[in-house]
Amino acid sequence: MRSTGFAAAVGSTAALVGFAGAANASATIDLIWADTGTNQISNVYTSSAITLQVILTAGPNGSQGAAVSVDYSAVLVALSMLGFASTPGAPLPLIIVETVDTGSRVESINSFALPLIGLGTGLAAGQSHQLGTVTFHRAPAIDGVFEIRSDANGPKNDVLDIDGNVITATTTFNSAVLINAPYDPYDGDGIGDALDNCSATQNPNQDDTDADDCGNLCDADYDQSGAVGIGDFGFFAQCFGTTNELCQHSEPIGNGRLVGLIDFGFFAAHFGKVPGPSGTTAGTAACP
Repeated sequence: MRSTGFAAAVGSTAALVGFAGAANASATIDLIWADTGTNQISNVYTSSAITLQVILTAGPNGSQGAAVSVDYSAVLVALSMLGFASTPGAPLPLIIVETVDTGSRVESINSFALPLIGLGTGLAAGQSHQLGTVTFHRAPAIDGVFEIRSDANGPKNDVLDIDGNVITATTTFNSAVLINAPYDPYDGDGIGDALDNCSATQNPNQDDTDADDCGNLCDADYDQSGAVGIGDFGFFAQCFGTTNELCQHSEPIGNGRLVGLIDFGFFAAHFGKVPGPSGTTAGTAACP
């Protein structure tokens, strides 16, 4: 059976973490936050409860199903587990193993079903099915970046192909990442400083047209040189009177709005200065 170690990734970059699986993996287990539809959720303080979906996607050999676990031991101080639910049944066959919470791990998700009715035939290659959900309550006092991992650990936590063969060794297990952000004390726009792309300027919409981790409301450095200069002035002059969102420096951004005098006032006030500050940049030339 597969067993994985587990540790909090405090301060790390929030990104999907893939666990070792063969290139021809016969199944994939993904953890998806219901709040975002992705493996990542930010600004956890904005929600009182967060639901994690455990999703099985069959590989080329199909899948009869799985009984997997979600390990949340490293986030006990940040989250308390409110409850879990399995979603067994068609198209997956039922597996008779009770789902339990050990205090750091929810064991055997998608495994508890009493009446043997509606037995499914399994998933065809590429098909997905939600195995179950785990719901947490956030603790806003704890800040950081944390990972919650899925794995198969123990004799009853198996992933099966369409023929009933255990394929745990060729299954890719993924993690979900949450960012428990502090309350925003700096500019008051409701975005935690560590996640705010204009941490000293209120910009609740977080518009960042050039995707350089500096929001439009604090960034007139169009050529990404690290400072607003002559080259940026030439670009702005061409933008004036157009709908170019890159040169829009007041709300609302987009929606066909013309670049006008308010935007020019912003540009003039920032000429010779650096863009930002931003809490989301790692300190690049584009947004120092």
